[in-house]
Amino acid sequence: MPQGSLNGVTKARPPKYKGIEERVHGPTRFQKGAIMLYVGIILVLIGILSIALLLLHRHRTEPPTESQIESEAKIEEKINFITQGLPEYDDIVEILESEDPTVVKLSRIFDKLLLSNRISAAEKIADLILEIAPESAVGYMRLGLVSMRRGNFEKAERYLRTALDISPSLVKAMNNLAYILNYQKRFAETVELMEKNMDIVNQNTVAMINLAIAYFHLDKIKNAFELLNKVYKKDQQIPEVHLYIGHCLMKLGEHDKAMLAYQRYKALVGQEGAEKPSDEAGKAEESQQEIPRTEIATEKKEIVISEKENEKESEQPQNPDEELLDEEK
Repeated sequence: MPQGSLNGVTKARPPKYKGIEERVHGPTRFQKGAIMLYVGIILVLIGILSIALLLLHRHRTEPPTESQIESEAKIEEKINFITQGLPEYDDIVEILESEDPTVVKLSRIFDKLLLSNRISAAEKIADLILEIAPESAVGYMRLGLVSMRRGNFEKAERYLRTALDISPSLVKAMNNLAYILNYQKRFAETVELMEKNMDIVNQNTVAMINLAIAYFHLDKIKNAFELLNKVYKKDQQIPEVHLYIGHCLMKLGEHDKAMLAYQRYKALVGQEGAEKPSDEAGKAEESQQEIPRTEIATEKKEIVISEKENEKESEQPQNPDEELLDEEK
């Protein structure tokens, strides 16, 4: 008789370990609780985000308070006092009527005044930026530009370093500081400044030129040449690039190619400008303008043009964009 039968009738045994099977195939109480906790946390985060977005929307759509209106009126009054009577006044009024934030408006006004060489008025606008936003990096940068225009490089350097302390990625402050350091032949300091921010330098043409100039003067010719090559491939219309390419090629013993680079430099700046280069050793970005004012980056004693240069001009290839920079060529 089969085991487990009684009087010939087999009874089904209850399955063993039923509780274990249920625990394996279904969530335990602990797991259910954890899931509910996670769902609760997600709902709370969604609620917080919704409240933040609602407050932000209300902040943007709510009309300005009386104190804000009064503050903006005082700012406009000061701007009018500074700029009234200047030829640029109508353009400044148009900027004031824009929807830009106040600091952006002031920055645009500053750039317009500096571009017109209204140095005193521009300085007052920069002071006004810092009056409104004492920790504004762009405010300190603009005071640095004013000091540069006045030839006070010591003061300009202090302002630009302050701007970079506040905003280390402010590339225009970095470029103007590099310009000052190169101009004062403090090339090692330029390298230290720029190499700490190579991710920014490699994305900015002016920064690459400033660093290349410093490398050249420190006899790091291949480093300079590599950077100038990168800039040249992006833009062939920058005189400083052709000039320092020529310097590098001369150092590398590529005399003929150097002469061609010098000819291209002269073609871009004009014969008179090429014969009397500036003594300034850097490239500056003096404002937020899309096309910044630049300075010729060289020293007179470094231009090495042979007496036979005029003869070589006829040998210049018809394609002015022919690659000159690869060392293998």
